[in-house]
Amino acid sequence: MCNIQLIIIIAILVVVASDKLLFLQAIWRHGDRSPIKSCKGYPIRTKHWLQGKGQLTPEGMMQHVKLGKIIYKRYVNLLKFLSPYYDARQIYVRSTNVNRTLVSAVANFIGFYSNPSQNERIGIDFPNITEWPRGFVAVPVHTVPDETDYVGNPDTNCPRQKWLSEIMHQTPEWKFLAE
Repeated sequence: MCNIQLIIIIAILVVVASDKLLFLQAIWRHGDRSPIKSCKGYPIRTKHWLQGKGQLTPEGMMQHVKLGKIIYKRYVNLLKFLSPYYDARQIYVRSTNVNRTLVSAVANFIGFYSNPSQNERIGIDFPNITEWPRGFVAVPVHTVPDETDYVGNPDTNCPRQKWLSEIMHQTPEWKFLAE
């Protein structure tokens, strides 16, 4: 089984009323990427993929910037669920430890916090120095070891999954299909 690279953002805000959104968890894959493996008769030519195999492309970065803007419009502007300013108590971002998913997460939050007129707080969200990209809010992206990533790595060693798989292999249906 190939690893499914996921990015997870968990946004938490405690709201007392029962008819309001209390918790948001969004899961998405990385954006457009270069090929990982060559197909027979069509080798991957590195001259076409300057970043290398399996890396996020500029198109993939743009996809996530757009996705970040969509999420911002819905959960900040429309639902007023999240603050228009980065607040570590509200947003937690987790990614698999793979370049394309890490860059997708960063690109997503470039889109999320890309409206300077609404959420640019120089000296609070980013330093007031010329070297810092204006308006770039650095949102931490967390990872966990691949062998314990039960969300982003479907091949993680899970005792219950192994046990259920062993039971499944004993069923008449499985034995019939395996013949």
